[in-house]
Amino acid sequence: FLLDGDNVRHGLNKDLGFTDADRIENIRRVGEVAKLMTDVGLIVITAFISPFRSERQMVCDMIAPGEFFEVFVDTPLSVAEERDVKGLYAKARSGQLKNFTGIDSPYEAPETPEIHIDTTTMSVDEAAEVVDGGSRACGEGGRCPGTPLAEFWATRGIRTLAPVHWEADLGDGGGSGAGADWWNPEDPEER
Repeated sequence: FLLDGDNVRHGLNKDLGFTDADRIENIRRVGEVAKLMTDVGLIVITAFISPFRSERQMVCDMIAPGEFFEVFVDTPLSVAEERDVKGLYAKARSGQLKNFTGIDSPYEAPETPEIHIDTTTMSVDEAAEVVDGGSRACGEGGRCPGTPLAEFWATRGIRTLAPVHWEADLGDGGGSGAGADWWNPEDPEER
C-alpha cells in the first residue's frame, strides 16, 4: 500500500500546517497508520518529506524490528528548485510560503539510510532497481541487519516487485518525495 504526503494531507492530516510541530504530528500519524497496516501483513511504502531525524526514528521505533527501511531520495536544493513544476520554491523564496523545507525550515539528512538514492546520478529505472532490492543490502548500522530488500520481499512470498509507475516528484514541496505503484507479477490477480 502507498501512503503519499499530498494525499494524506487532503484527508487524515488536513488539519495540520507546516510548522515543526505539525510536521512531526503529520509523520507520527502516518507512522501509526503504517503500523496498523503492517500489523495485518501489508507492505507499506510511504512517500513523505520527513525533515527531522527524531521523527523518522520515532516511526522506526513504532514498527517491528526488521520491518522499517529508510529510503533517502537525495536531491540537492538547487536541483529540486530546477524541477519545481508547481513554483513552490519561488513562492517560498519570495516569502509567500512559510516553513518550506530547505528554504526557511531545516532538513536533517538521514545518517544511515538503508537505501540512498542520489537523483543526480541515478536514473528513475536505476532507483527502482535499488528499491526493488536487486542491488543493495541494508546500510551499515542500518535497521535491517544485513538483510537485502529482496530477501525481505521473499519472506513475504514476493519474488520481485516490478515498478508499474515510478514518478520522480522530487522537491516539489508538496509533501511527497517519490511515488511508486508496485505489483507482484507472480500473482495472477495482479497481472
